[in-house]
Amino acid sequence: MRCRKCGHPLDDDARFCTNCGTKVDRSKDFYEKDLAEEKQSDTEILDKDEIKQNEDNFSYEDQEIIEDDENVDYVEEETFDKEVENNTKAKVEDSTKAKGSNNGVRNIILILLVLLLGIFSYKYVKSRPQKIDVSYYYDIELEGVDGFAKANLVFDKDKFLADNKGKIESRTSSNKDEPYDEYLAEIIQNMAPAELDKYENIANGDQLTVSYIIPEDQKLDVEEKYKVEFIDPQSETVSIEGLDEVGEFDPFDYVDVSVEGIYPTNYLSVKVKDDAPEEMNFVNISADKESKIQKGDTIKLKAEANNDTLSQNYGKKVSTTEKDITIDDVPSFLADVSDLSEEDLASLKDAAKGKIAEMSLPNGVSLNDAKYVGEVLSYKENSGNELYLLYEITVAEDIEGHKDKFTFYNAVDFSDVTIGSDNLYSYMDMLYQNASHKFTKKGSTKRESLPYNAYYSVDEILREIKTDNNKTYTEKFDPDISVYRVRTDGIANEYLSNENSILTLYENGSARYQQEFNEIFTGTWTNDGDNFYLNLDAFNKNKDLKGKVDVGKSINIPDQNQWKGEVFKIVK
Repeated sequence: MRCRKCGHPLDDDARFCTNCGTKVDRSKDFYEKDLAEEKQSDTEILDKDEIKQNEDNFSYEDQEIIEDDENVDYVEEETFDKEVENNTKAKVEDSTKAKGSNNGVRNIILILLVLLLGIFSYKYVKSRPQKIDVSYYYDIELEGVDGFAKANLVFDKDKFLADNKGKIESRTSSNKDEPYDEYLAEIIQNMAPAELDKYENIANGDQLTVSYIIPEDQKLDVEEKYKVEFIDPQSETVSIEGLDEVGEFDPFDYVDVSVEGIYPTNYLSVKVKDDAPEEMNFVNISADKESKIQKGDTIKLKAEANNDTLSQNYGKKVSTTEKDITIDDVPSFLADVSDLSEEDLASLKDAAKGKIAEMSLPNGVSLNDAKYVGEVLSYKENSGNELYLLYEITVAEDIEGHKDKFTFYNAVDFSDVTIGSDNLYSYMDMLYQNASHKFTKKGSTKRESLPYNAYYSVDEILREIKTDNNKTYTEKFDPDISVYRVRTDGIANEYLSNENSILTLYENGSARYQQEFNEIFTGTWTNDGDNFYLNLDAFNKNKDLKGKVDVGKSINIPDQNQWKGEVFKIVK
């Protein structure tokens, strides 16, 4: 004998499959045995000698009416009465023709007895209640792996209906069209008469006991409503076999580890992959170092999980709980200009030239050239950096009465320049300072100017950049920066007096003095730190005008000879 579900070999007296837990179907054997016992008691009513003497006169088909309980046709009683009447009539006619024959009479009597016995058996079968053994209709279902499986008892409704289709009658209703078999199946399901002694953490080799308990009040209630009789089922024991072993998975296969941010303010990011299995929701990944990650660091990852919970719910457990990873590359702020690669510098130069090309220029002025001068880095730990690329910028001025070139300086500022990051910098802009190129048109004494966002020398830019003593500054200039320290317009300083006169001092020692009404005088100047000396041909006949200087602020030249005293303040 083999299991009808999985084909596993079974013992002759087995009630459940030891491999899959399915109930062994013995319902047909039960009913045949029961009917055979009833048939034997009914047959004892007949005289044994007469049946023995005439047993050869019975056909096999006549006997099937009695013996095959399950195949009795459910026909109306009047059909059988009519058949008896017709057969009786036929036999009486035959007996008339064979008058005087004792054997013929005896045969007729025996046939009548057989027919009566068939009718009696049919009525008995029709009147007796349908016997129900609920244990035939419960299967054990197992879900999970060895040691963590869950067991469940399932009522096989389809099997119940197949065995009892059309055999359940109501005691309270004469309506034969109602599906009483389905009603009864629902009632049995709701009763839940089957119980297991263990439902969880099932392992191979476990002995599960199935108990069947139908409360007496429910049993009587059903038997009063339906023509059925519940058979008291016996408890059964099933040996569990064939459960799969607990599987394993490596949790580190389903995480992405990366370093976010810029050293030293960076942090370690551990994220579960989008396609990770559901069991990863119950695994926690931690690291022994989570911030200030540097290149070459070895970080230990740790996986924490409840393997019993994972095994019970997913049939798996983690195969490893620790893993070491080495950080190959970490984005960091540029701390020294010497660490800037040629490739990154080239990218920054391209961005800077684009920014310079967008700068605003006066009408009649166009960009002629932008020459890279060098770079200066301002860096403070934990606060990022500023990288300045300095350029010598030349413009062409072409306005009415004036055509010339003017050279000045400016720098493009890159914030948070990093090494080893996809984002080389976070922000870019140009430094801003108002400057002007002063000139006099041909044939005019009027001093005119064009405004620029510019610095006259590299030194001016450096003075503006290097203002924080808490920062470190590194720089790189090629060629020598000394070439770019002289003001591009040759002017050392320019001053405006309280009389609205303009005094321009040039780097080469020449001087230019222009009064309010555009009278222009030229000469020379010197400065010893305290005293200022101005020599103008129109005044004091080649003798120096002597004054006092407050370096970087003002010059005071009092009355002397033809000179009317003036105080000049520096123009920035």
